[in-house]
Amino acid sequence: MNIFIRALSVAILIIPISSSAENHLSQPESVTFDTLQSRWLVSNIGDGNIIEIDSQGNQNILISMPGRAYGNCIVNDIFYVSRGTLLYGYDLVGDSEVVSLPLPAINSLDGMDADTSGFLYIVDTGGRILKVDLSNYTFSLFVSSGMASSTQDCIFDRAHNRLLIAGYSMNAPVQAVNLEDSTISNLIFTAEGYFDGITIDQYGYVYLSATQTGQIIRYDSAFQEKMVFSSGITWPAGIHYNQRDHILGIPDFYADDVKLVVDVYHNDDDDDGIVDIDDNCPYEPNPEQEDFDNDNHGDVCDNCPLLFNANQSDDDNDEVGNLCDNCQDHANPLQEDADSDLVGDSCDNCIDVSNPDQADSDGDGIGNACEYICGDSNNDLLVNVSDAVHIINFIFLGGEAPDPFKAGDVNCDSIVNISDAVWIINHIFIGGNHPCDLDGDSIKDC
Repeated sequence: MNIFIRALSVAILIIPISSSAENHLSQPESVTFDTLQSRWLVSNIGDGNIIEIDSQGNQNILISMPGRAYGNCIVNDIFYVSRGTLLYGYDLVGDSEVVSLPLPAINSLDGMDADTSGFLYIVDTGGRILKVDLSNYTFSLFVSSGMASSTQDCIFDRAHNRLLIAGYSMNAPVQAVNLEDSTISNLIFTAEGYFDGITIDQYGYVYLSATQTGQIIRYDSAFQEKMVFSSGITWPAGIHYNQRDHILGIPDFYADDVKLVVDVYHNDDDDDGIVDIDDNCPYEPNPEQEDFDNDNHGDVCDNCPLLFNANQSDDDNDEVGNLCDNCQDHANPLQEDADSDLVGDSCDNCIDVSNPDQADSDGDGIGNACEYICGDSNNDLLVNVSDAVHIINFIFLGGEAPDPFKAGDVNCDSIVNISDAVWIINHIFIGGNHPCDLDGDSIKDC
């Protein structure tokens, strides 16, 4: 059989465990998603507890029991979990126990899944599969031999009316069990092996926990196409695919963690008809995928839509990309620029006078274009009686205005009038306060 292997990267969303809460995970072995209450349910081998994790990553001990909890699944709002040679069932609404069924396991019961006819199939790691009638909790031995070594988990493949089996051994095959006659076939032999979990999505893709490589391997339904769906996991155990939200739950056994990985190949967060992996704006609807600058970021989410900026750098986090930002180090999402010098007001050293070069010879943070001496109304770099005369001519004879205008406002009242001329004369001839120094402390007040 020829296998086509795809080396593709996936975007991972890991919903974190609440940093303010205690981590109740202890060697998590199996996980399933409770659609009814939008929570993940995890069985611990370490302490036997069942842990619920809500949509915010907060944990709670749902069921506390001594011993070890192995595989689990949900059927008709009943949460089933295997514990050694016992099958337990709990009502999801009240979390009360509804069944405790002893089963003749050679080793230990582990992974399980149900078909659409009311039967639950449970793996015995001794190489067998038990079949439980959920209507009356009677059971039978469904498969007694022919399984791969150290069988770990199973999943119901509805499209082919079969169970898919994962085993923990070198180069373990993925096996299929026909539900009509319980015959076994080897679908594919793998290079990874040592599988601890198996699950399937609504599109027929099969996911396997490869413990030795720390990966989740995905096959298409025909087992012709293979890819690494997720990697970097310490020890992936009994996985589950949340078909509602397109999220794969991965218990990381030795890390005491559960990773939730978004399936970007099928998920469409913004509901624009384009799956996330192909969407140039996965979180903002843009069915036409407009991308003016061809940087692979759609216009509706591109922080610089007219200039190519594939890395979307935004140093000041104002949602305007550096290449388009008129103040790269000062947040200014509205990009105000009063003097139209292409330097934004929030970082312009001369807001009201155009000075694109931002020259500032004395390094005082005020651009040369805005530098002035308070009282130097005629802009000759001196404060003398000529400035008082200049102001008087402006007020009474329509002469030139002070340059800049605020240089003539020596008493800081925001207007230029005869009081400013008097202030200058008092300063020059009788030792009055310096222009703009209202309290005489030699520091400008405006």
